[in-house]
Amino acid sequence: MACLHARIDVQRPIAESTLLGDTAVLDDCSLVTHGPENLEFSWRDAARNPNQCWDLQNVKVNHSPYWDQKEKIRHYAVDFRGNHGNSTSSCKKRLLGDFCSEDEEEELVKGNESDQNKKKMNNEAYTIVALLKSCTDQKDLQRGCELHADAVDKGLLEGNVFLGSALVNMYAKCGALNKAQDVFDEMTTRNVVSWNALIGGYAQSGCGEEALRHFERMQIEFVSPNAITYACALKACTIIRALDKGQRIYAKITEKQLLRGNAVLINSVIDMYIKCGAHEKAREVFDEFQPQDVFSWTTIITGYIHHGNVKEAFSLYDMMHEKGISPNGVTFTCILKACADAQALYKGEEVHGHAAEGSWLEKEVSVANAVIDMYAKCGALGKAKEVFDNLASPDIVSFNVLITGYVQHGYSEYALGIYKHMRLNKICPNAVTLSCLLKACGNMALLESGQHIHAHILRVGLLGRDTVVANALMDMYSKCSVLTKAREIFIEMHDRDVVSWTTMIVGYVEHGFNHDALKCFEQMQLDGFSPDAITFACVLKACGNIKAAKKGQNIHALLQKSMLEQETLVVNSLIDMYAKCGLTVKAQKVFDQLKHRDVISWNALIAGYVQHECYEKAANCFHCMQVEGFLPDAFTFACMSKVCAGFGAFQLGQKIHSEVVKYGILEKDSIIGTGLVDMYANCGMLLEAKDVFDKLPNKTVVLWSAFMEGYAQFGKDEIVINALDKMIQEGGLPDSITMTILLNVYSHRGLLVNGQSYFELMSEDYGVTPGLEHYTCMVDLFGRAGHFDEAASLIKEMPFSVNLTLLNTFLGACKNWENLELGTWAFEWGLQLHENDGASFVGMSNLFGAFSMEEDTGGLS
Repeated sequence: MACLHARIDVQRPIAESTLLGDTAVLDDCSLVTHGPENLEFSWRDAARNPNQCWDLQNVKVNHSPYWDQKEKIRHYAVDFRGNHGNSTSSCKKRLLGDFCSEDEEEELVKGNESDQNKKKMNNEAYTIVALLKSCTDQKDLQRGCELHADAVDKGLLEGNVFLGSALVNMYAKCGALNKAQDVFDEMTTRNVVSWNALIGGYAQSGCGEEALRHFERMQIEFVSPNAITYACALKACTIIRALDKGQRIYAKITEKQLLRGNAVLINSVIDMYIKCGAHEKAREVFDEFQPQDVFSWTTIITGYIHHGNVKEAFSLYDMMHEKGISPNGVTFTCILKACADAQALYKGEEVHGHAAEGSWLEKEVSVANAVIDMYAKCGALGKAKEVFDNLASPDIVSFNVLITGYVQHGYSEYALGIYKHMRLNKICPNAVTLSCLLKACGNMALLESGQHIHAHILRVGLLGRDTVVANALMDMYSKCSVLTKAREIFIEMHDRDVVSWTTMIVGYVEHGFNHDALKCFEQMQLDGFSPDAITFACVLKACGNIKAAKKGQNIHALLQKSMLEQETLVVNSLIDMYAKCGLTVKAQKVFDQLKHRDVISWNALIAGYVQHECYEKAANCFHCMQVEGFLPDAFTFACMSKVCAGFGAFQLGQKIHSEVVKYGILEKDSIIGTGLVDMYANCGMLLEAKDVFDKLPNKTVVLWSAFMEGYAQFGKDEIVINALDKMIQEGGLPDSITMTILLNVYSHRGLLVNGQSYFELMSEDYGVTPGLEHYTCMVDLFGRAGHFDEAASLIKEMPFSVNLTLLNTFLGACKNWENLELGTWAFEWGLQLHENDGASFVGMSNLFGAFSMEEDTGGLS
């Protein structure tokens, strides 16, 4: 608002809200209307010579660089004099309005009429108040200080409660509470407006206790609060959640009968009760006074939403609609957010219809953005895009909510497409946009696109200023497997937060650097950061991965001292850690103490039992899970198929199969299908295994391997070899496990040429580097065929350290072919690895037995 680029409405008095601004919520009585944002008029000159407001009709155009502003003031001066002549007392009386009492006002007017000097001084004070209002509206503290200095120089503050109150209000609204307090303390005369300005300033700045202290002091000094004072005091109670004090203030308001017809005060009471958690009290006030203004309805609806009572908020919204009270932009925005958070698409569509009827999507882009956000969060991305496309002028928030929606639902490529559209519209991305885009790049492992965004961030200088963006960059590089770059950004960060440390720890764990993750966790605490639930979950996962039970127990002890001990995410990670470390009793104990279990809690315990082959306990756990009303998910069924395979419980396996078909998840999840194939095969039910296999639409290499291994166990070698050929024909490529199964089949059948051929083609044709298990298969194959020299050469030349399994395999072949020399060589090598290995001694004993060398056999024993 311009300082003198303004027009004072002399037809209406200044309401107290002019000083208190948003505190009073009475904008219809504003003193000055908003003007241009860029001011050219000299504030200093205007303040030092306030009478120019009345003299500017004499300004010469060709001598003034500020003609546009002064011309408007000249017109004001002409209007002012034309309507009121040379006397300004009547104007001033209306202008002062609620700033002071009627007696003080009358006295000031009489003083003006009798004393020309006083009249001039009050004209100057009057002008400075108008200028201070502009400073207040624009938060222009520097110019406000200049006006204060000029008022002091001219002696205008002495006994002038009007000007003093305006100064207190200006300083308070500009956040200079100490200055506001100083001016207030120096005032020789104070009235309710002065107190309201100070109390309202403290309340607006979040200093609830200080506001209430002055509210009490005011009454001690025998100044009676008015409706606006009570509104400010209630706001202070709301800030510090002082329900008891709020109720006492409400009792006073009721006693004075101030609520009837005062929407501002009613809203303040409702807001105080809602935010202090007294929903029933708020509803009592609301129902008693039946306010008809949209602000009261919005206040209580917003309160219910804020405290998670979405159902009641929806009910009130419906009631509001039935009573014919039209929601405003804030109402629509709040109720749409509630629909989004509650995933209430049906309600969101209804609210969208109401907003469209009132043309709110065209009137306020914030409402349109809330509609887009609601549809996006509810997964209706097509509708979100439709609303977006119909926007005449989408803003940065419009683009951000749509991009965020696409990323959250896994459509990262669409998010990047919207970003291109955004740039074509010449809308510059902000920190929110860039963070979402980096997440999209990370999800799709689009390193190059992520690097382009990184370059843009560096160009605009955002990296050093925004921790959220830096965290998103770290996450992107981590997901794109460039962990060194993520660590580089982390080290260079000046303002790390908990998310920064957690992002780095997650990166370490996801890439298998579990020890580094634990070191980072320790350093995080040394630097004074408190881990959150996600941090604890990640480090517990690291402990489980490396079987670091002691470290995991130390972290558990830390958790017991924090407020996160019953956080479901953390407790699930604790169960998983103990289970992976083999401490299933501890895992069960933690599980039993968990108050709010979910499916993941049960899965963690069941998976732990399965991992350590405690199949009966896993089956019992599965039964209890269903008894307690939890529905198993795909992971639960996959674990249970392993349980059935583990101890041949085909009847339970058939029940699991039936459940999977019932929930319609067999075709959607290849892991479950693979588990069922493996379960039926292990139970010897090969026809059932083949039936499941044939019905699965998406055959992964893991599924093919499970199918082949099941048939290989029962000597169905031809079916295994044919399955491999069919897999390759359908575009599948064997992996390391598939090749191990195939080489074992060739070994058992003595097909040396076929085995050699596939062993040599593994790396070249299928991209599988031969591992120790493949060399063991080939040694067995050569040994069964009696090709000991080739087998021995393979053992000597293999790029791995020889283990006892391989040597004992070779020793078994030597026994079959009665090759004592190479058998002894393998046995002696095995003794170097493990001098007390029973299998080696048994194998060597069998070899000697084959030669009927009882005396040597006895010596070996």
